[in-house]
Amino acid sequence: MRPPDGLLPSSSEPSPSIGKELQIYHEQMEIAPDRFNCLHRRCCESFAQHDLQPPRDVVGASEYYQARSYLNHDIPRLVVVSLSAPATDPNEEPTESKSLGLHWRRTLATVRSILDPFLYDDLPEPARYSDDESTEEVQQLFVHLRTAKCSSQQTEELGQIYEHCGRYLGDELRIAEPDVIVTQGLQARWQLERNFLNLRVIGRIASDIGSRFDIDLFEIDMGENKAMWLPLFHPATRNKTFNNQAGKPVGPPSELGISQDAQSARRENLIACGTFIHAWMHTSERI
Repeated sequence: MRPPDGLLPSSSEPSPSIGKELQIYHEQMEIAPDRFNCLHRRCCESFAQHDLQPPRDVVGASEYYQARSYLNHDIPRLVVVSLSAPATDPNEEPTESKSLGLHWRRTLATVRSILDPFLYDDLPEPARYSDDESTEEVQQLFVHLRTAKCSSQQTEELGQIYEHCGRYLGDELRIAEPDVIVTQGLQARWQLERNFLNLRVIGRIASDIGSRFDIDLFEIDMGENKAMWLPLFHPATRNKTFNNQAGKPVGPPSELGISQDAQSARRENLIACGTFIHAWMHTSERI
């Protein structure tokens, strides 16, 4: 595990930040947005039968993530692995010109919920709009990785694209050195299982609706350290699958007054996951 800042010998050059390491890796693999020349692009386009576009966003890691600290609170390094880059939901009724799509709003709510036992009252307000200060804050508390490195206009890429891109995920996660990994949807889950075989269930958050919505908590051996993995349903689904798994919304009336706020609110079962993770991170067997 990389030594914390300040513990490196004075004669050593400081290690690159995690964000910089990810950028270097993406450039070397030619999957960076501004240098996209993926080895599999033509093959994937033949399956998709249309052009595929480079990713629209750069994977970054904030100082909060790097230091495992926010507002003097220790926080875990949390990585969310999704299908593709976040985008505004074209089927969603607009409420503001800069409203967040359902996928991204629920992703930020997931992060806020899991970190709730670590941050207490210092947690930012619900993230509802792209220019909210709270949205910018929550987005700095985790790293977002995509299983599909290229992008089409489809709601979900073809399976062959995920298969070709899956080879990158293991390297990305080893560079990011997460304490907690959240996968969204089956493709993200399958690609993680493909890269990490040494995993075991060590906890379960039971749903009061039915066992289908239970959340299993896996411990993954990543070599030099271990990480906790939460496989979740994809949050962009229009049915109640994600909400049933995440649990009831909790928070003050300001968070729960309208449907959009409720989608941004902290969730009962995900907070319980955070409580389990908080205890797990303080066990001597983790490292």
